[in-house]
Amino acid sequence: MATVRLDAPTETMLKRLAARRGQTKSEVVRDAINRLAAEDTEQLSANHHLGPFVGIVDSGGRQLSTDTGRKLRELLAARPSLPEWQKSILRDRLADLDRNPEDEQPWDEIKDELWPRG
Repeated sequence: MATVRLDAPTETMLKRLAARRGQTKSEVVRDAINRLAAEDTEQLSANHHLGPFVGIVDSGGRQLSTDTGRKLRELLAARPSLPEWQKSILRDRLADLDRNPEDEQPWDEIKDELWPRG
């Protein structure tokens, strides 16, 4: 059992919430704590975790973010765990890109072809 001290405005909000929801004040507090705990355990994106570090390293002019679509496709095509039909699609797209670098197919289209929803 815990005792919580609230300031006057928070106590007023708690009473209103309890009356509106048909719950006791303790039930409202428990629900709020459960919701906060659930939010706290949600998966956060890599961008959320790594965002503060993006762009802080000097690559010495190597332009590491250039051509990332091509690099990702090359890495995926080389993965042994991909089924042959997916590797074939990636190889075809890389060959198309070699022939026509300006006509790069958007990644979303390639992704839909590799992992069809259905």
